Amino acid sequence: MKKTYRSPSGETAADPLALSGLKSATPAAGASPPGTPPAAAAQTGTTAWLMVFLAIFAGILAATQVGKAHIALPAIRSDLKLSLVAGSWLISAMNFLGLFGASLVGILAARYGFRRFITLGLIVLAVFGFYGSTAASEVPLMISRFFEGVGFMMVIIGAPSLIAAVTQEKDRRFVLGAWGAFMPGGIALATWVAPSVMAHAGWRGLWAWGAAVLLAFAVVFEALTRRGKGVAVGTAQKRSIRDILLALTNPGAVCLAMIFGCYTLQHLGIMALFPSFLKDRFHLPAQDVGQLDSIAMTSNILGNVAAGFLLQRGFSRSFLMQGALLVMALCGLGIFNLPWQGSFAFAFVLCCVGGIVPGCVLASVPHFSGTQVAAVNGLVVQGSNLGIVLGPLLISSVVAHYGWPFAPVVSVAGALLGAAFVFALSRCKQTAFTSAVPAH
Repeated sequence: MKKTYRSPSGETAADPLALSGLKSATPAAGASPPGTPPAAAAQTGTTAWLMVFLAIFAGILAATQVGKAHIALPAIRSDLKLSLVAGSWLISAMNFLGLFGASLVGILAARYGFRRFITLGLIVLAVFGFYGSTAASEVPLMISRFFEGVGFMMVIIGAPSLIAAVTQEKDRRFVLGAWGAFMPGGIALATWVAPSVMAHAGWRGLWAWGAAVLLAFAVVFEALTRRGKGVAVGTAQKRSIRDILLALTNPGAVCLAMIFGCYTLQHLGIMALFPSFLKDRFHLPAQDVGQLDSIAMTSNILGNVAAGFLLQRGFSRSFLMQGALLVMALCGLGIFNLPWQGSFAFAFVLCCVGGIVPGCVLASVPHFSGTQVAAVNGLVVQGSNLGIVLGPLLISSVVAHYGWPFAPVVSVAGALLGAAFVFALSRCKQTAFTSAVPAH
């Protein structure tokens, strides 16, 4: 009698790979001999490393569009005559869609295919990057930032879901932990390159240059991943608003989202304003500010990778995240109350150790998602964007009223709240990941 398999959601199939949305590993009569392209490697029991690399690089390039605003903010404020609080809105505007609609974006990505969503997201980022480079006032620039946020959400929700679909269980925790490096990697890349570009073409040139790179990579990504047609074509079940509701009623998923939000409240809340702090407080040259910010942000990648490495070796996610949040709180106290050398040292440690948190969160998503991996990824991104939106706004408001020395009040509060959610997560029941969504 032919054996059938059942998924946690109750679906049945004669082949367990059918439940993941991948074609069966058992060749049909007359099928071509082995020799599948890299993108389809998941079918044959191996991780599709080319697809993983391209997805991570897409996330890094998307994150450069966040980082460009950090380093260009002093120049934009000078050009458009903006206050620190108004400038913070330019940073936060890109994340408003993620704050309110990331879970819905996740469902759309699952329905129409993660690969397609990433390609389209890169194109949207490019189009509105070009549009933003022509802005002559605050309003059109704010509009362009909002729609850049649409493209950004499409990429960063599609990419980890695609990665989860094309990686084997033995690789998934490490790869998703490494995926957490996309944001600091992209921001570091932007802050490292931006001063040189701005020295020759201004902040508008930076916007146009970034858009051109995104458009070129969208073509490359589409060309290289299109070959992997064996990876989860759209034969899986349709996703719906019900998945969002299931994610919202999943205590583990909610805790992961809130932990990520508390992390970004501290990390990106502080680092988004760090260039402005160095320039306003110590009057450092723009080139030096960009290099210091880039070095600090790059160190965050070490924490992301370390999280995957430590989790693979059995370290408790609760221990790692609570320890990292505590270190971040202590660093926040030092950044705004020391000479610039001390501020940079504490910013470096905050980014490096803090990187453990998103690494742990993203690596934990498959353990609390069941078949709702896209919706849970969307919810986690939504929590992340809550912190990204609130962090710069709250810190800049505190600074406007009380000065830079009081900025750590916000970050310490975020660390304590995050530690509470980590404790709550340790009490939540895990639900094993089962891919039932189209990667293609």
